[in-house]
Amino acid sequence: MVSGGFGGGLDDVRRELRDLANASGGADGEPPEGYGEGADGLVRVTVVNGRLSNVELDPRVTRMASQDLAEAFTAAANQALADLESKYPVPSYPTFDLAALEGQLAQVQEQSEYQMRQYNQSINEALRHLGS
Repeated sequence: MVSGGFGGGLDDVRRELRDLANASGGADGEPPEGYGEGADGLVRVTVVNGRLSNVELDPRVTRMASQDLAEAFTAAANQALADLESKYPVPSYPTFDLAALEGQLAQVQEQSEYQMRQYNQSINEALRHLGS
């Protein structure tokens, strides 16, 4: 698994973390999207990445009582979120800040490479002293 020397293994891990972060989109690379309706299609809601992205209201909603319209909007939004979750289930494990984790791994890699250079230099000096 190690590619490219001592830091290659950590490079592989960092690459996999980036791939995991990029894979959070849909199969076509677009962000996850869900769709829902309320009041027999008079209210339509789209969510992207868990946030409302579009609300469409049929002109006939102006004849609805405000409470009925509010309930239709709530139903459409909840249906859109449920649709999104059915396509892209929310993980049941704790989530991580992948960017921060990648930064920490990069720092560990840099420190490790520095230490290996120091060890290598010490070994070379010791070998030089033994040869003299």
